[in-house]
Amino acid sequence: WIYHFFIDHHYQGRGYGTTALQAIIALLRHEHPYCQSVSLTVHPDNVAAQSLYTRAGFVPTGESQDGEPLYRLQL
Repeated sequence: WIYHFFIDHHYQGRGYGTTALQAIIALLRHEHPYCQSVSLTVHPDNVAAQSLYTRAGFVPTGESQDGEPLYRLQL
């Protein structure tokens, strides 16, 4: 699981989220080669974050947790 992934609003829209998420995914693949997937939830109104996650390869599962849609990336 990725919990509480945030980029300060002053720095959003500059590619930091994309770069950080790519680094997290690369680290997971390198340090945890047997990990098959990673999941996260996102606020249903946060369209920018949903777009970031889908561009990174996460797909919505159709499930939700605490009212937030669940996304999963197959590693």
